[in-house]
Amino acid sequence: MGNPQAASGFQSGSPVHEFSMHFPSSPQGARLARRLATSRLYQWGYNTDVPALLVGELVANAVEHCHTERGEFRLRVTVDATGSRGGGAASTLIAPEASATSAAPSATAPVAALLVEVADACGEHRPRLQQPMEDAESGRGMLLVDVLATAWDSYENKAPDRGKTVWCTCPLTRQWPGGSARPTVPGRT
Repeated sequence: MGNPQAASGFQSGSPVHEFSMHFPSSPQGARLARRLATSRLYQWGYNTDVPALLVGELVANAVEHCHTERGEFRLRVTVDATGSRGGGAASTLIAPEASATSAAPSATAPVAALLVEVADACGEHRPRLQQPMEDAESGRGMLLVDVLATAWDSYENKAPDRGKTVWCTCPLTRQWPGGSARPTVPGRT
């Protein structure tokens, strides 16, 4: 079980963007966490399709499998763009078409790396891949994370927090062609 920086090449020494917040361990808390995280990514100019699914699965697992007296989880979303040009720390998470040799990345070329971390107080319930029955209504969340994420794992939190942190990484793309964070309309600001 490993630390995301060591296992995936993600380096959050100086992130471009970071969002961190504690949420109640409830379905409403999970929904709010997903909405706020995807809203931030959208505001920062990134496509939110895959990140919304990854955040949603990790926070849903924290709520579903960790029932504690403290009753909360922490979500942290970190964007690292140091590897988007010039082979920096996140270059292992970003496709070759976004490297320093490219003139400009296409709208679908990754331009940054995302690290999603969800911490809860239940260290004994580590996520694992399952093969659910065909008619099962649950049990596919980590399969989805395994397919969509570049890497994922978990690690035990140190005192005083205890518990565990489940993390995953994925490349991020811009919302609009040309890498602009917002489309502009001629004659308007």
